[in-house]
Amino acid sequence: MRTLFSLKWIIPFIKPYRVVLAFIILVAICSTTLSLSYPFLSKILIDDVLINNKYELQTVLLIGVGMMMTGVLLQAVNSFIYLRVTLLILKSLRVDFFGRIQRNVYDFFIRNKVGDITTRLNGDLNEIQSFVTDGALQFITNLLTLSFITGMLIFLDWKLFLYALIFIPVLLGSLLYFRPKIINWTRKIREHHSDIQAHMIETFSNIRLIKLSAAEQQQGEKLNQKITRLNRDTLSLSIIQSLAEGIPRTAIGFSTGFVFLVGGSNVIDESMTLGSLLAFITYLGRFYSPIQSLAGLYLRFQRVRVSVDRIHEFIYNSEKEDTKTKETVSYGTKGISYDFTLLEYNQVSKWTGTAGQTLINVNLNLRPNAIAALIGPSGAGKTTLVDTMVRLTPITGGTIRFQGKDISEIPLSRLRREIVIVSQEQEMLNGTIIDNLLIGFSDLEKRQLTQAEIERCCEQTGILGVIQSLPEGFETVVGQRGKRLSGGEKQRLAIAGALLKNPILLILDEATSGLDQLSERQLFLALKEWMGTGPMGKGILIISHRLSSMKLMDQILLFEDGQVVDQGKHGALEERSILYQELVKSEFKREVPANFD
Repeated sequence: MRTLFSLKWIIPFIKPYRVVLAFIILVAICSTTLSLSYPFLSKILIDDVLINNKYELQTVLLIGVGMMMTGVLLQAVNSFIYLRVTLLILKSLRVDFFGRIQRNVYDFFIRNKVGDITTRLNGDLNEIQSFVTDGALQFITNLLTLSFITGMLIFLDWKLFLYALIFIPVLLGSLLYFRPKIINWTRKIREHHSDIQAHMIETFSNIRLIKLSAAEQQQGEKLNQKITRLNRDTLSLSIIQSLAEGIPRTAIGFSTGFVFLVGGSNVIDESMTLGSLLAFITYLGRFYSPIQSLAGLYLRFQRVRVSVDRIHEFIYNSEKEDTKTKETVSYGTKGISYDFTLLEYNQVSKWTGTAGQTLINVNLNLRPNAIAALIGPSGAGKTTLVDTMVRLTPITGGTIRFQGKDISEIPLSRLRREIVIVSQEQEMLNGTIIDNLLIGFSDLEKRQLTQAEIERCCEQTGILGVIQSLPEGFETVVGQRGKRLSGGEKQRLAIAGALLKNPILLILDEATSGLDQLSERQLFLALKEWMGTGPMGKGILIISHRLSSMKLMDQILLFEDGQVVDQGKHGALEERSILYQELVKSEFKREVPANFD
């Protein structure tokens, strides 16, 4: 029952093709009946043509060949239609699973290894695809074959058929005995594959660290140990599967020999015709074949069940982002002048199971048309605070308002287009520069953007000259994780992509750490110019450990131990805040201009 429940999520993908699948089953019935007509025709050929001369030889042969050829043709066409339908179903399944994984909360990707996620998306879905595209039709065909042959065997000699069933309990008993063992060992092997893939992804993602640490041999030894465990368990599963398949095969061999003994005696006693015995033996040979195939499919299904359960765990047993809003609200026009606070935190708290309370009754107000800074020691909770602004991580108390609206009432897609975050370690896709600039843009939005707009944003962040100096310009491939670009160039490119989205609130989370002080100042000048263009009401929030540019900020929020402990401008904080004085003393190397002018 648990397996059937976990399979319920597949039903919506099958439902659109139910008429075609019904047609496939109907054709399978016809093709199976025609293909299995040969043994019965052989009985007629021997008893009613060769011995009793009841029918003409040519007529019986023509009917037999015609029925077999028609059956083979129907089976071939049916297989093609079935394959096409199952591929369409599995395409929808893959896309849906990929989308569901993306909609998991951010903490999900922190808890789970990337290798485990990709193994389930590829390996486990491939296992399901292989079974559905091949095994399901085999199951239907073998079940129909078994039903037809059972009927023919009973029709030919029901007593002899009962003798043929003597060893069936051995077959069924072996299946029930080995079933749980196959499930357990298959699950272990799946976990080993996930662990190996996660290890390789982690190694190659951090190859610079591995090389600088001379840790290649260490990583290789770890991989060797993981593969050794995989091979050991794979061999154990192979032995179990051999026994699970070999015992039924042996039982079938004994059963066939016993039927030959009884049936041969009946022919000698003339209680059974030779044609009937030959037809019975032929059908009996085919009777055991679908039983063996169904037994093999049953064991194969146990492996597929593990994959289904693993995928079901990620789809239904993981927390999804809440993309729904609490109520229908009316929004003003993006970018209009606002008299209220741009972003407001009111007694916001955040509890996590391992770290305890990371945000403690946070209160803050960000004004429009201003550049604010959020500073504080490492581990104070600044990044967690930023993540709550776009509902990347949920809060456990208080309210957050953006443009006067509770962010839980704002559609998630809109919220993350109007509040754009650029991080210190900005992720880059292994694509071109233009691909990374336009990530998150729909096809329509891409067509609406002009080359001049793209170049202007790149010029504002100081990356345009670098791009134009490359032989392929905007079509240059940046490499895995943007390794063809320096850290500062990646940050400039990421900020340019953020400006293209024209957000209302731009957040730079240590996003200028790769720039020197002069470059950082020039970038802030450009950002102030960007903030002053177009409709009013924009804002910028800088999260930084570097304090050399604090005199340039309109507002500074001092953050410590999960809460805003003070706020104001540089001069005021320098006079009254001991924490700020310590941060300034450790960070400032030289004086910077007091304002942008």
